[in-house]
Amino acid sequence: MAKEGANKDEEDPIDLTIPDEFDVQGPKLNTLTQAITYRGIKESKKAPMRQSTKENLQKTRDAIHEYTGSLETDKTIWLSI
Repeated sequence: MAKEGANKDEEDPIDLTIPDEFDVQGPKLNTLTQAITYRGIKESKKAPMRQSTKENLQKTRDAIHEYTGSLETDKTIWLSI
């Protein structure tokens, strides 16, 4: 496949645009760390919740409701762990 790609007459289009939040230059670039960059990438691509996670959250919510009478959100359940 690499050989086929090298023998192509025309290049494949590649989007090289930089999102504004990652277009840092000058002093900003000096303060950019790997941790900040990773956090930015992680926040920009939220993974969809798995079905088993949804089911477990609902079981947890039902158990809490049965025990305390209150209905908790996904956020409060995660924060309490």
